[in-house]
Amino acid sequence: MNLAGVLKAIWSALRASGAEAPAAGSPPALPDAGPAPAVSSVYDLQPGRRYRVLRDFSDHYGNRFETGERLTFRGRSFLPYHGGHTLQFEERGIWLQEEDNADILGRFGEFLALAEP
Repeated sequence: MNLAGVLKAIWSALRASGAEAPAAGSPPALPDAGPAPAVSSVYDLQPGRRYRVLRDFSDHYGNRFETGERLTFRGRSFLPYHGGHTLQFEERGIWLQEEDNADILGRFGEFLALAEP
């Protein structure tokens, strides 16, 4: 099936469901995605989201993070040779090394959670 056929099938399904056509020049409304997933590892962090520190901890370089602190996530990088996770937040960074910080990485959801709006 070509692109035109796919679009026609999607539009037919939308019409059958009672959805209204979007106004000219505006994108269609997306369904509510529901609540954001819980944070269980560094791989669950989402850019632009705010997170709250649940328990005091120190990163690989001894930087202290206090309970209640709020951080806005920007991105993550990983250095395989050193097993190092760099978590970039607007406010500051967190550096976690797989061996030295295994307790934090293994129970990440106990240290950081999505912040309430």
